[in-house]
Amino acid sequence: MVQVINNLPTAFSNAVAHIALYNQDGTLAAEHSEPVNAAPYRATNLAPLQVPDQIAAVHFLRLDLKDADGKLVSSNTYWLSQPWNPNDFPTSRRCRQSR
Repeated sequence: MVQVINNLPTAFSNAVAHIALYNQDGTLAAEHSEPVNAAPYRATNLAPLQVPDQIAAVHFLRLDLKDADGKLVSSNTYWLSQPWNPNDFPTSRRCRQSR
């Protein structure tokens, strides 16, 4: 689930959330934008995230939120993996140390 968190004392109206999924190699796997109206001090759910079947085992989620004037308000990037490809942090550390 993707949410917009409004931690301001005023409502957030006519904003636009842009959601993009990227494969591990940086290619765009999917994207869409949707309007956002968020009440003060509230979390607002966005539409369910549609993850393509062909997305890489490790992929990235980029969330950009722009206000009604098109000004970038927030930008976040998350590193994700498929449920069948759980994070293996001990192996990750060994790979980094072996360089």
